[in-house]
Amino acid sequence: ISNHHKRPVNLTVLEASPVSTSDEVKVRTAFDPKPTRETWEDKRGVMAWELTIAPGATSKIKTEYDIEFPSEGQLVERR
Repeated sequence: ISNHHKRPVNLTVLEASPVSTSDEVKVRTAFDPKPTRETWEDKRGVMAWELTIAPGATSKIKTEYDIEFPSEGQLVERR
């Protein structure tokens, strides 16, 4: 995220992470830096970073997901 303005910019970055609804599916997450809020507006799996980026500055957010599921059987997506 880069700020090309002449003044600082305050922003909130949202990330919708995968969320398991089954005991058979395991989701592991890693964030750098850690989110400011791990449950944004009570929405499960939605992370938030509240940032202030100086003029001409750049900020990075790294996200990693590891999803483990059984090799046998079927997974059904729920919405």
